[in-house]
Amino acid sequence: MLRVFELGKQFKEIAKIDAGHSDGAKFVDLKHDGFYEFEGNDWAFAYWRASFMYSPAPRIVLKYRQGRFRLAYDLMQKPGPSSAEFAALVREVKSDEEWTDTAPPDCDMNCGVPIALWKNMLDLMYTGHSDIAWKLFDQGWRPTRKDKPGFAKEFCKQLKGSLYWNDLRNEIGSCPSPLAYR
Repeated sequence: MLRVFELGKQFKEIAKIDAGHSDGAKFVDLKHDGFYEFEGNDWAFAYWRASFMYSPAPRIVLKYRQGRFRLAYDLMQKPGPSSAEFAALVREVKSDEEWTDTAPPDCDMNCGVPIALWKNMLDLMYTGHSDIAWKLFDQGWRPTRKDKPGFAKEFCKQLKGSLYWNDLRNEIGSCPSPLAYR
């Protein structure tokens, strides 16, 4: 937990930032305007269907606004993949050796859906391309794997557990209905 204090007539705490496992988290002046933003990671997917070592943790940038640190989504965005890059990403995900046709009962790790799928989805979502993320999900899903709607539902449940979901939802929108993937 990082605590942020204001120096002035009165020394006071103005915010707390739950940096999770972000040992590389830092304050940095990304816009070179004399104001510092917080750069870290969203750990909402830590240990979700993977060991910590392989858990995706997309980059976040927080800016102090309206009395608290909120996502600075404009500073998180980057260009999306070209058509060729997207096609290569789909091929990479589809050919991943982690795919299995079914998940073991009560699976909580190595459930037969490659981490590369949701890691890339999260990277796309957190950089301004949720439409491409869901396109990757749709095109990268192995056709022999029959639990696509269930996975989408569980993925969205995990995403909604993010400390930053309220801000993130405003930018990426709600998760699509799992019925869209039947």
